[in-house]
Amino acid sequence: MPDEVYLRSIDIYAVKRNTPLHLAVAIGLGQIGSVVLDWDGQMIEPDDIENIPVGRAGEDLRGRILGVIVKVKDVNESTNRTNVSCVFTGGRRAKTFDYSLTVTGAGGYAHYNLDFLFISGGRRP
Repeated sequence: MPDEVYLRSIDIYAVKRNTPLHLAVAIGLGQIGSVVLDWDGQMIEPDDIENIPVGRAGEDLRGRILGVIVKVKDVNESTNRTNVSCVFTGGRRAKTFDYSLTVTGAGGYAHYNLDFLFISGGRRP
């Protein structure tokens, strides 16, 4: 029976005031998976995981949390490793967050539960 492994992470991303973001999620190493977002208590399945808008023009994202839930199935016969990258743009700087899990056998599942806290990131006096 395939195993299941879990990763829980909370990361910080500095945003600009009243500026929307874009998120790209990549599932690597030839594995397959699904992505669901938890935004303001709403579960959203994005149509295009490589171009996910977060927020709207004029919306203040500071202090908000975006949940990114990724379920990866090991289908690559040459490795049991899985990895997920989340790339944010539109904030103070573009930033990539990389995560990796290894399942013990073929067909296993890796669950990534990722929260991103958006902070101001402005200059301090």
